[in-house]
Amino acid sequence: MAVSLTLGVRSLAFSDYAAAFTNSDQYDPDHVTVVHIRLPRMIAGGALEAAGSLMQALTRNPLPNPGLLGVNAGAAFALIISSGRQAKAISLYLRFPARHSLRWQSLALAAGSRGMPGRCA
Repeated sequence: MAVSLTLGVRSLAFSDYAAAFTNSDQYDPDHVTVVHIRLPRMIAGGALEAAGSLMQALTRNPLPNPGLLGVNAGAAFALIISSGRQAKAISLYLRFPARHSLRWQSLALAAGSRGMPGRCA
């Protein structure tokens, strides 16, 4: 994982990394590169690696699919719930169409999960 901190277009010395972590300056391009670009990339990569390893261990499958454990369905459900919550914040005149679009989204999700025609992906 530490290799992902060192890889990139901008080559940095070890002292730049140490300075970025000990006393970060938000106006120094080297510090911004390390703290705001490479460090989040390393954390996200580590999280994806852990999730993939956990899925392989749980299913005892060397090539697990995210749909195997319902990850895709959970993401679609979260999208529908979040769009419904945003519909509550919209003004009174736009609530009616927003609620109906939420209903159509949930119907499309239900139809797509049963393999009916009209599936987008």
